[in-house]
Amino acid sequence: MSHALIVGGTRGLGREVVRILSSRGSQVSVIGRRDPPEGDRQIPNVQHWIADLLDGDAALRAAESAVGSNGLLNYLIFCQRYRGKDNDWAGEIQVSLTATKQLIEALAPRFAPRATGESCL
Repeated sequence: MSHALIVGGTRGLGREVVRILSSRGSQVSVIGRRDPPEGDRQIPNVQHWIADLLDGDAALRAAESAVGSNGLLNYLIFCQRYRGKDNDWAGEIQVSLTATKQLIEALAPRFAPRATGESCL
């Protein structure tokens, strides 16, 4: 079973990606700022972690917890969006760029090896 980590998977595009991957039988880990909508808690093979990407350490802890719980990653998908009310520019940079860079760097060694001839999604 493949493992996908979706950052920003509780609303919009990220939420749809979670549903599609789950329906294909993937184990899906979701990092979001808040609890998922009630119905999403019942989607098979999906677990949620709450972390605000403005807190880089919390996001890293959530990602490591997801990998520890569900195994090495096959996919890392970013669908997050800054939704704060403070400095829009600084918040957007932190959520869209800095958090993405930090998570990619921290999780790079946490990917499962790809079998020869294995295709992406």
